[in-house]
Amino acid sequence: MTRTLFKITAGVVALDLVDPAAVGYDPAWQAPGGKTLPTVRIADYDALTTGYGCQLVTGVVTATANTTTETIDGNWCDLPATEQIAGADSWAAAWDHYQDPTLADGLSSYLFEHAGKDAYLYIGCGGDGVPPVFIGVVTLSASSLGGGRAAARSQVTFQFKRKPDGQFGTATAWKVIPGDGSASTAGPPP
Repeated sequence: MTRTLFKITAGVVALDLVDPAAVGYDPAWQAPGGKTLPTVRIADYDALTTGYGCQLVTGVVTATANTTTETIDGNWCDLPATEQIAGADSWAAAWDHYQDPTLADGLSSYLFEHAGKDAYLYIGCGGDGVPPVFIGVVTLSASSLGGGRAAARSQVTFQFKRKPDGQFGTATAWKVIPGDGSASTAGPPP
């Protein structure tokens, strides 16, 4: 395999608040209306939020290993030992964005208003419907506001409720890997 470089040149992001009262709602949904990869698009999300990608400077989906350490006391036959116990990774979406508190319906306002609420998140690193794409449910948090004379930026991290679904590859050859551990699917675009 040769070296592969990746740059986000047409990134998109969208949010939509989780509504447990929605018709047919299922807590296992990773996108509004139970849509799934590869067919979910930013148009399935709150239209107000689909332009927020232009505020982002960087965005990442991160996994953090969940490990604990157990100390085993020594006994007459064995020395004390330390054992690592692995659990499921925890997942987050983190981004650095330009603040826009002068906009009544901007990203800063949206995050401030809905902090602590669950939302469906769509991150399209290749554009709308073009892999890589990640979808899942996150808990929103407000970003910091203020700064100096330079264009003010904030960093914010949203914890995923569970592992996100991911679509990897290109527009012509891709694979969807569901976060729930079910079998992955591959194919051309829908």
